[in-house]
Amino acid sequence: MTHPPSALFRLRRVAAALALMSLAACSNPFASDDEDPNEDPFAGRTAASIYAEGEQRLNDGDETGAAETFEELERVHPYSEWAKRAMIMAAFSYYQGQEFDRAISAAERYLSFFPSAPDAAFFTLTPPRSSSNPSS
Repeated sequence: MTHPPSALFRLRRVAAALALMSLAACSNPFASDDEDPNEDPFAGRTAASIYAEGEQRLNDGDETGAAETFEELERVHPYSEWAKRAMIMAAFSYYQGQEFDRAISAAERYLSFFPSAPDAAFFTLTPPRSSSNPSS
C-alpha cells in the first residue's frame, strides 16, 4: 500500500521546479538582454565588411556614421590597406556631413601617416584667397 505524498514533499517538488525554471529563464541564449554592452561590434569582422558598412552608411546619407565606421576599421585593422582607404573616406565623410573640424582632423591624421602618398596632395589645405587682395 502506498501512501499519498506529504504536503512537505509536494512543496519541495514545486520549489525545485520553480528554481529550475528560473535558472532556465536566466540562461536563455536567445534573449536580447543577455548581450554584453562592452562587446566590440567590429571585433572579428573583416576589414572589407567594415568598409562596405561605411560605404553603405555614406550612401544612405549618414555621413557621420560612415566616418565613424571608417575610423573603427582603422582601429580594428590598423596596418591593412583598407585602413589607409578608410582614413581617406573618414575625412571625406566628415566633409560631406559638414563637420569640417573633424574632416580636417581626419585629413591631418592621414597626412601624418602617409605624407608622401600620391593622394596626399588631395588633403593639402590652403586658405582661400581674399577677394580684396587681387595681387595674391
